[in-house]
Amino acid sequence: MPAVSDEYMLEGYGELLQLVAALPSDFSRVEEAFTGLRAQILASFRVEGRRAGDVVSDYLTQAETLMTATAEGRAFEGAFALLRDDELLLQLREDVRALLDHPQAPDILNDVDRRELRGIVNLIRSGMEHVIVKRSRVTAALREYIVTHDITRDRELDSTLRELEVELATWMRTAGPRTSVPVTLLPARADVTHLRERFHDPANEKEPPPLADLGQDRPADLSLHELLMAGGPSLGSLRAALDEALAGPDPVQSLGRVFDGLEESLRRPVEIFGLLHLATNQAAVHRHADTERYSTIRPDGSSRALDVPRITPTPPTTHVHEATPAAQTTDTTATDPQPRAEETR
Repeated sequence: MPAVSDEYMLEGYGELLQLVAALPSDFSRVEEAFTGLRAQILASFRVEGRRAGDVVSDYLTQAETLMTATAEGRAFEGAFALLRDDELLLQLREDVRALLDHPQAPDILNDVDRRELRGIVNLIRSGMEHVIVKRSRVTAALREYIVTHDITRDRELDSTLRELEVELATWMRTAGPRTSVPVTLLPARADVTHLRERFHDPANEKEPPPLADLGQDRPADLSLHELLMAGGPSLGSLRAALDEALAGPDPVQSLGRVFDGLEESLRRPVEIFGLLHLATNQAAVHRHADTERYSTIRPDGSSRALDVPRITPTPPTTHVHEATPAAQTTDTTATDPQPRAEETR
């Protein structure tokens, strides 16, 4: 294909940029037209003798004329049709991309022009949203005025004002130029020292209902040891046991070996989380990819085996209480199908 001249491309790019720059002003003129239309509609409602149906009909006619008879209205309708048609929108994006990829585009367009051409779709969509919001406000004002407008009250007010005008004309026949009449525009202020906000309610003074006697269904008394066995991990005892194992002559092979060497009261399932919590506070913690078996003993004597990622702590021991355990337990064998209360704490 024969290449076009630089003057032709410059003129074409200039016209396109001029059209893009004119879009915001076109949308602004449409918004101003809707604002003027709103004021005109409200004024039409106040005209005596006009029905609400006639005013609504005039509004619809003027709104349709605004979109078809003016240049800015036609621009709005064209933009609206463009955004509703996916094929046209895709074609516009491809055309803009082709113009920007033209060999002569870098010599004619600067960075600002390129951004304006790339954002033409967003510019149209933003202008559309502003116009639609303005049109919605006009429609809402029209609907609200129709719902709340009371023609009878307006006529009574107009009749009262006419009577006042007649009386004023009668009074001016005999009154002098500096004659004044004291008229109280606002009623006198009422002196109220205290205004009650709440009144007496006999229901507020009723006695509360008696407590139900739950002596027969009361659970058996629990000792302090039983309550502690149903709670969380024993961090103090676990810390002492872990420090003793780390201070020994033989290196600690894994936390599982330390756990297996604890007494039965410290081998509850929940104690695993306490031990992991303390182990992660060590100066050096080695996390291995494999797992090891923890044989736990519940307070009722039943056992449960849990597979836990193998962790090897090394001395010295440091205690940082903000650390969190970085391991999860996986249940492999269970003596009963439902976990007990102490395992969920």
